[in-house]
Amino acid sequence: MWKKISWVVGGFVGTILLFVVASGAHFHHWSNSAATDIDRVVTVERGAGFDAVLDELADQQLLGNRMYFLALARVSRADRKVRAGEYVIPGGTTPPGVLEILTSRGREGRIVLTVPEGFTMFHVADRVHKLGLAERDVFMAHLESAEARAVHNVRGESLEGYLFPDTYFFAPGVTVEEVVARMVRRHDVVWKESVAKAGEDEVAALIKKHGLSRRQLVIMASIVEREAVVDSERPVIARVLLNRLEKGMRLQVDPTCTYGPDIYKRKASPKLCKDATSRYSTYVIDALPPGPIANPGRASLEAVLMPTTEPEKLDYLYFVAKRGGRTHTFSNTYEEHVKAIPR
Repeated sequence: MWKKISWVVGGFVGTILLFVVASGAHFHHWSNSAATDIDRVVTVERGAGFDAVLDELADQQLLGNRMYFLALARVSRADRKVRAGEYVIPGGTTPPGVLEILTSRGREGRIVLTVPEGFTMFHVADRVHKLGLAERDVFMAHLESAEARAVHNVRGESLEGYLFPDTYFFAPGVTVEEVVARMVRRHDVVWKESVAKAGEDEVAALIKKHGLSRRQLVIMASIVEREAVVDSERPVIARVLLNRLEKGMRLQVDPTCTYGPDIYKRKASPKLCKDATSRYSTYVIDALPPGPIANPGRASLEAVLMPTTEPEKLDYLYFVAKRGGRTHTFSNTYEEHVKAIPR
């Protein structure tokens, strides 16, 4: 008797849910809207009920409207098909897409692309080719194409600097356009988060004071990324760069000497740094290079948006790596810098 009643009630609830899904214009709009534009990793524990799955999605900001998501899952029977595992939900995925991923095999069969902080686009192209995601020349051609630069609203000669360092998961057969779009989209999200953390008014004041554009700040962040090792020094190095720019001094930062398709794997040397034909070496050019020299991560983006304001560090103009190369000695004057070099 109770089983029959439960069946009737269940059917009635199912009918209501189906009606909501089928007839709700608001639901139609929501179900075709992405919950987030950031890649998320969702873990479904073995034996977890669907309520626990919904809680996990809520924690990852993927749920949107819980009632509608549950309705969609019930009608499609996805709530009975979710498997235990770790799933990557790409930014821009709609709720139906989230359910489709959760009922698949998670990471199995996906290609994992890890882009470390400070990789140039040449390094990224090498790795993309090695993983079989795309031919190297095809990938590079897309990064340098006018079409890709227009789509992503990037000025300059390529998308260098905007391929955000992170771990990405791609299904076999993914297009070059989607691989690049995921990385650039991630950069944009982190940039906005970094601006929000620094404060929009403060960033606007920084830009106005130093006459810098967003692109120039990304170029600075790429230099910080290649020069700094420990996070605590990034805002200090950013301050040094700003101070030198303000005084019209050449930046003279070694990593800028080795940027280019033929030299990106080489170490800085006097010969490379003093190459008069170099467009990037800050030993021979004035001000900033024409573009980023690498792809900066969150810490370096935040560093240029929030350079150090510690009174004793405000006037630094020089730095030299200490033995071991992890940290630097900073100086206010050239005389102090010369004394620091032997150490």
